Amino acid sequence: MAGGVADWAAHWVTHCGAGCDKSTRKLRYDSAVVVSRDLDMSFWNRLGRVFEALDDKSRYGADAFGRKGVLEGQSRLGEDGLKAWIDPVVTGRNGKPFSIPALVWGEGSLFCVDFRHWVGRLEFKAVTKTIEVKEKVLFWDVTREEEERVGTDYTQIVKTKDGNWGEGSFEMTFKHPLTKPKAYIHALKSELAKQDDRWARFPIHPVVCFAGEHIDLGGVHSLSRGLIYPGELPEFIRQKQNEKFVGRPSTWMIRSLDGLSTWDRVQTRNQEMFQGTLRTDHIDVHFENGVRALLFKDVDEINITRDGSFSDRDVLEIWYTDGSVSSGWCRNQIVVMEDPWGEKTDHRIRNLRHILVDLSRS
Repeated sequence: MAGGVADWAAHWVTHCGAGCDKSTRKLRYDSAVVVSRDLDMSFWNRLGRVFEALDDKSRYGADAFGRKGVLEGQSRLGEDGLKAWIDPVVTGRNGKPFSIPALVWGEGSLFCVDFRHWVGRLEFKAVTKTIEVKEKVLFWDVTREEEERVGTDYTQIVKTKDGNWGEGSFEMTFKHPLTKPKAYIHALKSELAKQDDRWARFPIHPVVCFAGEHIDLGGVHSLSRGLIYPGELPEFIRQKQNEKFVGRPSTWMIRSLDGLSTWDRVQTRNQEMFQGTLRTDHIDVHFENGVRALLFKDVDEINITRDGSFSDRDVLEIWYTDGSVSSGWCRNQIVVMEDPWGEKTDHRIRNLRHILVDLSRS
């Protein structure tokens, strides 16, 4: 699954605009987030920090899911040319679904963004050959083998990282970072072309952002090729300007991109996160006017709290797809989640903190 658990943290973004009172602003999921130019650097830096938070809970805290996440300070989003779809799901060549960390529209171009949270220094892999070196030691002629660099393999990178316990540094070799987003783009174009064949001819640019305070891109860093730090993403977008589509995307593009699904997600009280497809259509909820079925197709987000340690009630704050909010409670309710590999898991509402529903199902 693309990008790990951190990929989906960015679903939680500010919903209200500049006209809202700060005390009433809420964080909720939007299938597309519009980002103003004066906030774009902050937005991507914050996004990178969210990934760090979820990959290192002890450092930033584990509650980056929902309203108390790292994105909480982003209280206002403008409308000035940048638009993002976070974690869309497409089908790969093997027929199995997977998620793309982010799609970003800006300057008339579409970008497929992958994020890596790595520690260490990156360089392209050196190509070497073994040569024989002759030297004289006292009265003897000695021949020894030595590795000589003869070139660079730009299809692989080497990460050099210091050991955690002072045991020196070690190296790990990886495929070129752009290999994965290029594969994402191939699957994405196949998916989008089903809705409009113009996508087959429209360029989508791959880019990898390396988040984290302890990553040095070294010789791998390239603003032109798209191997960058998160804060450089706005500049990379400006460099790839497509004058034909500068401004707002065409209607056919928005319609196709908004039609991409995302995972349903639940978070347990132990901070465990599960993603997949909810196979439960509804739960029975007690409202002020009686008990009725709460249909998940009408729901954006549910926040769950316990009504006391010894109570069997689970208190629900329900955010609907139309922007309204209501509250209620339930008892002994279960939701079934099917993961991307087809395995189903029962989750008792009692043991959950949050439920996030894919808006494309509504």
